[in-house]
Amino acid sequence: MWFRVACAKAGYSMTSTPLDLARTLALKADHDIEAVELLMAQGATDVICFHLQQAAEKILKAYLQACSIEFPRTHDLDALLDICAVVTDRLEVYRNRLEVFIPYAVMLRYDLDYEPTREETRDGLVLVREMRACLTSLRPELATGSTE
Repeated sequence: MWFRVACAKAGYSMTSTPLDLARTLALKADHDIEAVELLMAQGATDVICFHLQQAAEKILKAYLQACSIEFPRTHDLDALLDICAVVTDRLEVYRNRLEVFIPYAVMLRYDLDYEPTREETRDGLVLVREMRACLTSLRPELATGSTE
């Protein structure tokens, strides 16, 4: 059976279940984390931080999708956390630490005067890894490589 599932970019996507889209979002977050790990040696901190923000965003959206909760087309991590809070308070611990990601979604790509520090990138990587582990704890079916 096929369902129309809310999709942030296109509006709707044809997929077999909401869980399929949640798994796709989690996998895309994993890919962003892998890209960060590869780029860490390169020193392109603006690109690294963009992928860190994207990973955090996809982790939150994967959780919401796995819970069959619609979410708006947004890069606003606070707004996504507000929606997550309807179901769980376990993601709330990340709110203050995610504030550093606010400029990474859009502004960082165009602002030539701001360059994140190496420390910001290291701290951000620790944060998204923690968030990914929390997602797996909350929704084991979204573990890397999970197909159940």
